[in-house]
Amino acid sequence: MTVTEQAATQADSIVLPAPIARAADYVGSQVCAECHSEISQSYAKTTMANSAAVAHEAPVIEQYPGDWVVASRGIRTRAQRTPAGIVHTEQMLSVEGEVLYEQNVPIAYELGSGKRGRSYLVERDDQLMMSPLTWYSMALRWDVSPGYGLNNRHFERIAVEACVQCHVGRIAPAPRPLENRFAHPALIEAGIGCERCHGPAGRHVALHRSRVTAGGVALAEPDPIVNPGSLSPELRESVCNECHMLGAERVLRNGMRDDDFRPGDPLHAVWVIFKKSSGGVGSGQTTEAANQVQQMELSQCFQKSNGRLGCISCHDPHFQPPVTDRVDFYRQKCLTCHQAPESECAVLPADRVLKSPEDSCVACHMPSLATIDVQHTSQTDHRVLRDPSRPPPVTLDEGLQLASGMEALPEWEILRARGILMAQFSLDFKDPALAILASETLEPLLARGLNDPIVERLLGDAYQLQNRMESAEQHWRRALELDPHSEQALRSLSVAVHDEGRDAEAEKLFSQYLKNSQWDRVILGRHIHVLGRLQRMEEAMREAQQAVEKYPYDRLIRQWLADACEASGQVDEARIHRKVAERLAPQK
Repeated sequence: MTVTEQAATQADSIVLPAPIARAADYVGSQVCAECHSEISQSYAKTTMANSAAVAHEAPVIEQYPGDWVVASRGIRTRAQRTPAGIVHTEQMLSVEGEVLYEQNVPIAYELGSGKRGRSYLVERDDQLMMSPLTWYSMALRWDVSPGYGLNNRHFERIAVEACVQCHVGRIAPAPRPLENRFAHPALIEAGIGCERCHGPAGRHVALHRSRVTAGGVALAEPDPIVNPGSLSPELRESVCNECHMLGAERVLRNGMRDDDFRPGDPLHAVWVIFKKSSGGVGSGQTTEAANQVQQMELSQCFQKSNGRLGCISCHDPHFQPPVTDRVDFYRQKCLTCHQAPESECAVLPADRVLKSPEDSCVACHMPSLATIDVQHTSQTDHRVLRDPSRPPPVTLDEGLQLASGMEALPEWEILRARGILMAQFSLDFKDPALAILASETLEPLLARGLNDPIVERLLGDAYQLQNRMESAEQHWRRALELDPHSEQALRSLSVAVHDEGRDAEAEKLFSQYLKNSQWDRVILGRHIHVLGRLQRMEEAMREAQQAVEKYPYDRLIRQWLADACEASGQVDEARIHRKVAERLAPQK
């Protein structure tokens, strides 16, 4: 049965569950340390506790030789640590070596403990953008940041809430109900804190303080704090898997946000997660960076443990052994299960030390694999292979499969997630055939009563790819009816209206969009264009000059300004803009 046929057979209407009240009485790790000082001091030395920091406050792990990292077409970047803070600079050179523009951008936050590397965030109004420069600790060098391709340079990659959420302790969402927006400061707690694994501690602290006040009497109600070690295997692993099992793809359930997850929840309470049948392992010598969980699920250790083996079987969340003790620390973890004669290592000690003089179990059975999605980086192979020199054949991926635990979801939620992914992939790959499949999957859900602005918006995008513009516009407008703050629906609608030459309407839509998003280069350029066509040249020139200060590398805005300056007699300024535009022009 096809996905479409499955959807058609679900004749019953969709009934959305009632919203779940989520406790948000956070107190911060400093309050936890008042009673748990020993654990707090130990945890403070771990990589998770140092996963992020306000710029200039983290320990300096980088080298700042001032060397340039060359991207392409004469564009180069470098990082500098100044008394005023960390600054990343981008320059563009002419063919003759003349500096055509220079942009100095202050860094607001640093992401990463430095074990593998560190990336950097720029704060622009209520948005966070990722710098194109990353420090790679294993290679001791600066290079282009993960995810930055030739068409995604400069300082424009939006740091989405889902990504930031997994790298920091607590984010501060902006008060406005807009996507990927943050308050100022954006981070309430930078490093991963106690409450990320144990849940909001407000009631826990109040209960124990009241007990102290009452002279140590027994607690009047159950302690609400979560101890992951006491949870069922699924819920225990969900605490770690929230960030360490990204899967091939994950889709937020209807009405959920990434920060809705609480320790003690199953992952499927918030997300629909899909995985690859191969576990993300490539040739056997490469892997994906955030892929430990899927690898472990492929291991015999995990499969034969009946749920006993989990992340905290080997990793003490509150303690990170020093380098000198790591071999013995992890060997003892292995020997917890491998002491009986029938489970002892089959290789004699004399032969083992030839492989690893320290007789390290990890060195033999969990070697490092190069990561294919983060350069200059490696990751321990969590498949725990009996003989890594003879890895099992790599399984060919047969589409996306539901991750473990997702079977509990209602069928319509799974169809919705699959349809959303189809629509997103159709846009990424400009695939009209996949867009048809997406619309055939999602439309029946609307017929069953699903009122979902995300589905409506993506259906609009899918119909646009099919060149069915009337249907596309209907869905975008419906998305805005359901959620007036849907920026992506407003953006798609305004671009389509502009492309059709409806300039007056496009200008109103662009203006509405730009009230909340002043850092969208494409829409800024289109707004300048439509202002010019409406003969509002003074406004257009003013906005273009401001846009060039933000985006000195935008070819189309430079060309527009060059033409406008020439028309108004500003010949020298026109020459400057045209020179940069020509340097930025696509190569023939």
